[in-house]
Amino acid sequence: NLRVSSEGHEEDFGASMQDEALSESWQVPTHRLGNDLQPHEDAENFQALCRGEQLLSESYLATLSCFYDHRNNHYLRLMPVKVERHYWEPELLTFHNVISDSEIEKIKSLGRPMMTRAMVQGARGKGNTISNTRTSKVGWLKDTIHPLVAKLGDRIQRITGLSTDLAREHAELLQVANYGVGGHYNPHHDYLLVDKTEKELLYNIHPRELVMGDRIATFMFYLSEVRRGGATVFPRLGAAIWPVKGSAAFWFNLKRSGGANEATLHGACPVVHGTKWVSNKWIRERGQFLKRPCGLHPDD
Repeated sequence: NLRVSSEGHEEDFGASMQDEALSESWQVPTHRLGNDLQPHEDAENFQALCRGEQLLSESYLATLSCFYDHRNNHYLRLMPVKVERHYWEPELLTFHNVISDSEIEKIKSLGRPMMTRAMVQGARGKGNTISNTRTSKVGWLKDTIHPLVAKLGDRIQRITGLSTDLAREHAELLQVANYGVGGHYNPHHDYLLVDKTEKELLYNIHPRELVMGDRIATFMFYLSEVRRGGATVFPRLGAAIWPVKGSAAFWFNLKRSGGANEATLHGACPVVHGTKWVSNKWIRERGQFLKRPCGLHPDD
C-alpha cells in the first residue's frame, strides 16, 4: 500500500540502517553481499538475481515500502510521485507512472533512426569500439529535436532535485536503448572518472568529460513491458528492479563526498522473451554542488 512519506523519519531510519544494510543478518546464507566480493561472486549474484532468486532476507525486505513523495518540489506537492524503495543505502528507487504511453511511443520513434550498436569509449583520438558486454542498440536525443525531450529533462529535474541543464553541461543527452532477445549489459558502474588513474584521465578521457564531472546519478525510464527477463540488478546489494512500463529507476553513483559508490555495480539481465526499451539520463557533477552538498562525514 502507498503511504505519504514522513521525510524526517525515513531519513533517520535510512541513516541507522546504513552500517547494517550489508551485514550478514540481511543476507540469504547461500550468497555473500558487499563491496569485497570476488569477480566470480559478482557474476554468481548477477545470475541468481536474473533468475529471480531472492538474495535479501525477509527481515530486510520488510523494511522497504511504497509511498507518495513530493520530493521537496512545489509542483509535486500538488501531484506527488509514487515511489517504491528497493534498497536503503545506497538508495535504489523506482518512480511509478512518470512517463505516459504516448510520450513513450514518441521517444521510441525519435530514437529509432538514431540507433547504432552500443559502443564503449576508446582512448582519446581513437574513437569508440563495439562493446561485447552490452548487446543493445542506442541512440542519443538532443533537447532541440522535439519539445518532449526537453520536457522530460525538466521532469527528471523536478523528481530528483538535480540540475539537468544541457546548455550548462549539467547532464548528458537523453539516451534511448533497445535490447532484443538475449540483449544484456554485464555488471558495471555508471561513473566514468572517479575510478581512473591520473594517466587514464590524461590519455583516455576527453577534456570535456572532465569539465562536466562524473556521472553523479542515473535516471532510467522503462519504455516497455518485458515478458521475461530484463531486470536491472545490483549483485553487491542483492537487489533487483524489474521493468515496469512508464516507471523510472533512480540511484546515485557517487557518495556525497564525490567518492565512488562501489555498491552500485549493476547489470541488465538478458531479455528472455519480448523486447526491452529504456531511456537513460545521466546527471553530471557540474552544477550539483548546491543540489547535493557534502555530508558531515568524509565517507558520506
